[in-house]
Amino acid sequence: IIKRGQEENKPAAEVAKFYTTEVELDYAASGMLKPDHTPSVTTHIPEIIGITEKIIKNGNAYVASDGEVLFSVESFKGYGALSRKPLE
Repeated sequence: IIKRGQEENKPAAEVAKFYTTEVELDYAASGMLKPDHTPSVTTHIPEIIGITEKIIKNGNAYVASDGEVLFSVESFKGYGALSRKPLE
């Protein structure tokens, strides 16, 4: 969304709103019910940061060398059960 906004010289929030509207139109066309809640990332950054910090603190995620936060597959004993692939 950020990259698209830069390419189109538009704020990321405007690009996000466009695609959100498009998805909602697709959902309506397919007969899906409207959701009860539609939170957006752009208006919930502090909450997302707080939740992410808790997930890291609990050992279910870690910060990679490039700063990206990744899920710790080792923290979930059932990881790989659906694909029947070992953690290794």
